[in-house]
Amino acid sequence: MIKKYLHIILFLLVLNYGFAQPFKLDNIVFENVNFEDEGGQQLYLETDKETRFNELIQILPQYYHDKTVSPADEAAMTILLSYSYYYQDEYYDALVFNRMATKDMGKKMTGKLPLANKTLTAMIYEKFGDLLGADKVLQALTPEKNLHKYQIVVFSAYMNYKTGNFKTAYSQFQNGTRFTSEISVYDEFNCYYHLSKCAEQLEIKNEFLAFAMMADSVIRRKNGNLFSNDLSYTFSVKNESEILDSLRKQSHLNLAVAYRKTGFLLTALEELDKSIAVYGTGSKSPELAELYLNKGITLTLLQKNNEASASLISALKIYSDLNNNSKISETYNLLAKNNYLRQDFGKVIDQCNESVEYAKQSNDLQNLAAAYLIMSETYSANNDYVNSQKYYKLYVSTKDAYEKEQEKQNSVFAIRQSETKIILQKVESDIIESEMREMELLNARMTADQKEQENIFLKQQNELREKDLINKQLEKEQIQRNLLIMQSQLENEQLQMKYIEEQNEKERQIAENNENKKNLELLNTQKDAADKQNKLNSLELKATKSRQLMFIIIMIIMVLFIAFMVYFIVRFRKQNKIIENNIQIINKTNAELVGTIEQVNVQKALIETKNEEITDSIAYAKRIQNAILPHASAIKNLLGENFIIYRPKDIVAGDFLLADRRKTIL
Repeated sequence: MIKKYLHIILFLLVLNYGFAQPFKLDNIVFENVNFEDEGGQQLYLETDKETRFNELIQILPQYYHDKTVSPADEAAMTILLSYSYYYQDEYYDALVFNRMATKDMGKKMTGKLPLANKTLTAMIYEKFGDLLGADKVLQALTPEKNLHKYQIVVFSAYMNYKTGNFKTAYSQFQNGTRFTSEISVYDEFNCYYHLSKCAEQLEIKNEFLAFAMMADSVIRRKNGNLFSNDLSYTFSVKNESEILDSLRKQSHLNLAVAYRKTGFLLTALEELDKSIAVYGTGSKSPELAELYLNKGITLTLLQKNNEASASLISALKIYSDLNNNSKISETYNLLAKNNYLRQDFGKVIDQCNESVEYAKQSNDLQNLAAAYLIMSETYSANNDYVNSQKYYKLYVSTKDAYEKEQEKQNSVFAIRQSETKIILQKVESDIIESEMREMELLNARMTADQKEQENIFLKQQNELREKDLINKQLEKEQIQRNLLIMQSQLENEQLQMKYIEEQNEKERQIAENNENKKNLELLNTQKDAADKQNKLNSLELKATKSRQLMFIIIMIIMVLFIAFMVYFIVRFRKQNKIIENNIQIINKTNAELVGTIEQVNVQKALIETKNEEITDSIAYAKRIQNAILPHASAIKNLLGENFIIYRPKDIVAGDFLLADRRKTIL
């Protein structure tokens, strides 16, 4: 039982500084975005990349449709626009331009641009929470520089560490140590420190201690620059000495935990005392509280329960001042377990009740379950099985709720990956829609140009017709003048010719009218065809959008339906399992009760038999006693008037009556 609870104590200890991402991969993007055109390169180099991304967003799109811009430069601008939006935390727009660059990779990207774009893809995925997708992209990268190789392998290790894939992260951090000595002190410490944390999670105790000692050695000797000038680190504190002091404290505590978990308890206690001495009196640092907490656990393992309680109370005071309800609950559990080992059960129940209250306030199911389990075992130790069973049931239900919550958290990364796929589909849809709008604008321009050309052509035709009519009118007048001169001589011939001329003129006008009518019909036909084509394009565009929207809705409904079904199947199975276990326990209890009742009945029969035998023996003794007593008439003859009080307590008395002839009764 003690070993069981010591295991719970160690399980409750959560000293997790987390993984502080030491750098961004933006230097890979910057180093590999190059322009072929000198003007574009000058614009890029003159822009302050740390503060003026908004200007890049406004300036670069002006060059997009410039025919003088090369395809490679257009690809470089697309990547730079994507990173500008990324730097301003507008990750959706960043992803849009990133996908545009990816689509154009085959025909536009050359040299190092693909490395920059894929690196940016991983950075955007990581911001969306899709660590699995980001890691997949990183695994496909093949950089040349050792600095870039280090960045990518450690960034990938960070993804696997966050998703709980400690075995892969362990291997990747080991790979990262090949480059750290040439980068910086912090990067070398970072790899060894997280190698120790991975070994701790994988329960490789000896390697946990070995890597913790190596990390401590690196940060203490500080042989070289703390940070690399080629990397961008994410630390809120800019003072290098403060950062170094914080890292040393972190390393010291990690080393103490490693000593304790490998069985070197006295060494662990010595390291903890040294670390506590660094802090001044009255310090409210959460790191100091963690040191006291670890010291309390170590002293408990050394069976120094009084000192352990004092150390845990010191931690409790700091956590109370910091209003850290979860850590308060954890500390109360450790105090309760320490008092359980001292068999001070009254304090155990009180401290567990305190732990329950604080755990409920912070919704800390892990510490809540631990408190219920300690209370159940405490009541069991005091033979209060009703309360023991009550709190054990609470422990089981809370533990199940905690495990479900953990399963939900573990599935977050897969859900994020699915969400990213949906976002990617929307991005692709937006890109297609944007391209369709550009095509519509281009078609509109082409239609307008075509109509303008048709109008010019009609105007030229009308001008030619007017000139032709003028020429014909002049010819007509000339003929009339000639006819007037010859009128007197050729009067009959003139009339005939005039008639012929009039007929010809009518035919000519009819022909001209027919030609004009045909031209108008042709123009109307072309216009109707153009209108029908525009309507058809509009309908096709609407249909495409509707299909895309319907596909997205169907996918979302399917994902929700599958998640709903999986949730209820898992829940149904767990409930059945709990019911089956309870039925087995009830059946076992009933069987034990039946056996006990049978034993009681057998013992009752034996007792009744013994009672009958004893009663018969006593009755027989009474008959013997009555037989030896003198008869009343004999006593009367001896004593005359007399009376005898004979009242035995039960059936037989222990008194004897004797009489002799001297009339003396004894």
